[in-house]
Amino acid sequence: MPHLSFAISRHIPDATKVTLAQRVRQLFAEVMDTGTDHISISIHECGTHDLSLGRVQQPEKGIALVDADIRKGRTPDQRRTLALGFIGLLQELLHISPRSTSPSRLPNIRERISTCRTGFSPSGRKTKIRWRNS
Repeated sequence: MPHLSFAISRHIPDATKVTLAQRVRQLFAEVMDTGTDHISISIHECGTHDLSLGRVQQPEKGIALVDADIRKGRTPDQRRTLALGFIGLLQELLHISPRSTSPSRLPNIRERISTCRTGFSPSGRKTKIRWRNS
């Protein structure tokens, strides 16, 4: 069962959380070619300085970190599409915009990698997508 966890350093209205969860669930199902009933999503509101990301100069504009448990067997293209989709949704719904959403900015992804962490800020100063082993 995939678990998608969003930590966001700002208050998010309940209606926006519902919309975000629905859109994330649909995105995951489309990209991974699966159903939606097994996808779990958690959204955590954090204080302005509860999250820190590299060179972000203005954390008051918001920082978002996403942990996505992705099982082995998913292609690098699926992982890349999902990460970029998360960035786009957070930009659209919460106005947290990355400096770049170009897939060419992603590192090489090995098949055995099963977890991704994506962090970005609205300042455009830091866009960081890091893939790590579980």
